Amino acid sequence: MIRKQQEQCLNLAQMQMIINSRIYWRLRAVWLRAMMGSLYLHLETAEHVFAYMMNAAHNLTEIMAPFFGREVSEQFNQLLTQNSILLRELIEAQLSNDSEEISRIVNSLYQNNRERAALLNSINPFWNEVQWRNLMDTNLYFTLQQANALASGDYNNSVFLFDRLMAQADLMGDYFAYGLYSYITVLPITPALSLGTSRVRPTDLCVTYAMMNFLYYIQMFWFDQAIWMRIYSIARTLNPEYAESAYEKLRQLPIQYGNLLKTVFDDELVGELLVLIYEQIDLMTNLITAQLDGNIDEINRIVQRLYQNADERVELIVSMNPFVNQNRWKNIYYSYLHSTIEEITTYLAGEYDRSLKIYQRLLEKSEHINNEFTESLLKFLSDRGAILNP
Repeated sequence: MIRKQQEQCLNLAQMQMIINSRIYWRLRAVWLRAMMGSLYLHLETAEHVFAYMMNAAHNLTEIMAPFFGREVSEQFNQLLTQNSILLRELIEAQLSNDSEEISRIVNSLYQNNRERAALLNSINPFWNEVQWRNLMDTNLYFTLQQANALASGDYNNSVFLFDRLMAQADLMGDYFAYGLYSYITVLPITPALSLGTSRVRPTDLCVTYAMMNFLYYIQMFWFDQAIWMRIYSIARTLNPEYAESAYEKLRQLPIQYGNLLKTVFDDELVGELLVLIYEQIDLMTNLITAQLDGNIDEINRIVQRLYQNADERVELIVSMNPFVNQNRWKNIYYSYLHSTIEEITTYLAGEYDRSLKIYQRLLEKSEHINNEFTESLLKFLSDRGAILNP
């Protein structure tokens, strides 16, 4: 069980703002890989993916603006935009086998890292320039390796490298988040924050960094499940052998999720939930097989069982946490499941642009599920005295 900690803490709005800043670094890795895939596979989706990258960067700088000012946030946004443009140009140069242009762009990317690191260091005493440069340069190294793997058709290695990039994105997000957390809690600053549609008043809670970290990794389960299911489905269309590494990653996702839930809920109930999650993963992978085989009867059987599985999961979650609204949670989860099935189906049918748009909405729905689950979990923990009250 999570214990009370006497330390500086955040209200709910501040906590969610910092969590959203962490998510940016993951979204950047996701959309960059999607852009690489679009260009290397010659799909007409690269411009849409690039727009999603730009939007994610804009959202991060909007988070920064209340703390560091509009001028600084716009300056950082310009550097992020330059970084994204350079990465797109790098892939195009790679496709053209223009080694001289590739070398120029790589040098420009490292220079962009130096400028971003220097800017972050200049605005927040809790961000160190050398640390930021090391993080950004490591991220760029793995990004270049992933580009080489995709360009050469080494899809298995590209999946491994993407996993490394996601882990490295977490390191960057954690460093960004801890610096922002320290800035809020240590320095005498109280920015005006929008509470959005949250139904928990921020004055009701006092969330420590450890608690926020705990909630962040619980939230990432839904996000990661959507990402890795798409990677798996794409791999199945290229070569079934490529899908094995993505499938193994899908099977690993519930482990950390379950371990986190067991610190709060009954082990036996969490175990039952994990059984249903693993069944859902296998049902989705079997659905892809049935769709590739054109087996309509099997498709219908699997879809029916997927919704039954969803009902059972909702009932189990409600039994674990009385603060979960069953009807609202069921509607949200049904919508997530429907979009997951539709996203896979459209991609397998060759409707790549439509599939990409559904995928983007699916990531947004992951955030909706995260917010809903987080609010109910915070109420559960607060009710049991596991969260400090101001």
